[in-house]
Amino acid sequence: MIYSTSSSNNLLALLLVLWVCALSGCSGLSISKPQIVALHATAASPQLANSGEIVWHTQVSGGAAPLNYEYRVRVDNQERIVQAGAESSWRWSPRNSGNFLIRVRVKDAKGDSAVSDWISYRIDPSINRNSKIAFFP
Repeated sequence: MIYSTSSSNNLLALLLVLWVCALSGCSGLSISKPQIVALHATAASPQLANSGEIVWHTQVSGGAAPLNYEYRVRVDNQERIVQAGAESSWRWSPRNSGNFLIRVRVKDAKGDSAVSDWISYRIDPSINRNSKIAFFP
């Protein structure tokens, strides 16, 4: 194939790009703001304390890469960030019982962000009145 740098070819290429942009609405040139499609855990609530890892996954549509995820936990009216960074998943190994609220905030490279609703998650004590305990000499 032979390429030419003549001005007529450059003009033709520019017109072709403008025509494609006009037909498509330039959708490829505009990036929508991030939207949280889903935030879910690998294990349903309630779970027992110290019973293993619960992985929270966030699914996002839109946003300019790279995305930054900030997982937050609220318990007893105390809110804290438990993980922040590029990971769309958070691994949680709860040691204490309680009623927890979980949410995620996603921020894209342009500074646009989305925040999920709080999700209620209960962790029950690993030992309670109905637990059977054996004592050995």
